Amino acid sequence: DGRVVTWGGNESHQRADAPTDGGHLAVACGSLHSVALRTGGRVVIWGDNGQNQRTRAPTDAGYVAIAAGFCHSCALHADGRVVSWGTAFLAVSNYAVKTDAVYLAIACGGANNIALCDDGRIVTWGACDPNETPTDAVFWPPHDERTT
Repeated sequence: DGRVVTWGGNESHQRADAPTDGGHLAVACGSLHSVALRTGGRVVIWGDNGQNQRTRAPTDAGYVAIAAGFCHSCALHADGRVVSWGTAFLAVSNYAVKTDAVYLAIACGGANNIALCDDGRIVTWGACDPNETPTDAVFWPPHDERTT
């Protein structure tokens, strides 16, 4: 019935604030926060908010996939756009995700994000080492535009 079941630590309300109703299609866990995708495409977040994991989450509907990293999350909209929010100091969110592409899938690492485009490109952004990614990866923002 789409109910969320949680267990483990609760120091940041990872269990206490979890939704108790049904209607969820997917869940993902960050370090101290969790995210769920509801029927209808709304995103629900609970747990820690020290890096804006909850307050900067999208409020519109129509999302089809979610992912969570250490202190950030991403969501893929049905129209192919990606939004990310949370840990701004690692450059994994609060950046305009490349808009000249239609995205098919998303994933979050501890401090980076990756998305698959409909033309086969892989787009990564965040605190990632270029030596650990495929040679045909597209970085957004580009390495030379990052600030330290």
